[in-house]
Amino acid sequence: MVRNVVAGIVVSILGAVVLVGSRSLPSGLSFGEPGPGFFPGLIGAGLMIAGLAETFSTFRLMRTRKKREALASQWMTGSWILLVLFGGYIALLGKINYAILTGAFLLVLSLLLGATRRGSILISAGLSGLFFIVFKLWLKIPLP
Repeated sequence: MVRNVVAGIVVSILGAVVLVGSRSLPSGLSFGEPGPGFFPGLIGAGLMIAGLAETFSTFRLMRTRKKREALASQWMTGSWILLVLFGGYIALLGKINYAILTGAFLLVLSLLLGATRRGSILISAGLSGLFFIVFKLWLKIPLP
């Protein structure tokens, strides 16, 4: 259950970062066609909603005090690790190739959340490649 809470928080934070980042791009809705900021904003909002839903549904399942106390101590440790991980990602974003940095970030994140090594590699490579293809090649949005 701790992993569900951490995953929900991570997804919510990632969604917030994407949503805030997309605000710097024109949404284009006033012109009748979606602009370069429309889809990232939509994806960010969806990630935030999904992450919050996962977090709150997990907390709702945890009704006993003993489970809550165990979760609180593990949650604080996991929160600090995620904060350092996100901080490092943001600090290195302009200095290292986007696809490589995002792949490494997703690899470490999925390993921390308990995925197998093979699954972590597949997740990080697949999502990193998908982000690159969608944003750089398809939407022609310059990546850092």
